[in-house]
Amino acid sequence: FTGFQQIVDMVGGLDIELTQREADYLNRRGNWDVDNESAGTWELKEGVNHMTGAQTLAYSRIRAIGDDFERTNRQRKVLTLLVEKAKTMNVVQLYDLANAVLPLVSTDMSNMEVISYVMKLLPILKDMEVVTQRIPANGTYTYENIKGPGGCLIPDLDKNRQLLIDTIGAKSE
Repeated sequence: FTGFQQIVDMVGGLDIELTQREADYLNRRGNWDVDNESAGTWELKEGVNHMTGAQTLAYSRIRAIGDDFERTNRQRKVLTLLVEKAKTMNVVQLYDLANAVLPLVSTDMSNMEVISYVMKLLPILKDMEVVTQRIPANGTYTYENIKGPGGCLIPDLDKNRQLLIDTIGAKSE
């Protein structure tokens, strides 16, 4: 979580549109930036707010408003905003960002391999469109109680597979 906050702060924060309920909840929760005693209290409002890494993390983790689908929608919104912010960065800023993010990620690729992919993406980054999707999508699952009070989503795998194919343009095998 600390790494997530650092990444958001490194790109200069994010402009996130909040509902009144979200703003009220975050303000009631107070200052989540426990490492920064001088951060003060939050005074977020309904509408667009320029949010720090700590505020963005708190927003992404809200469970008290809506259901898990709404929470994951907030998370997708934040990731999309991060990508949009990256589109405005120059080569040096992106290189610095990649070097800051790499220690926070586990992969079997070397740091140089990851950075080389980032550099290959640069020419097309500004024209890339971010498309997000939730699996299971609405209308592609049933909700069932299994073994007592525990709820479970039972996805229609064929419908969700087709949705992924339609979204990313891959061919099924």
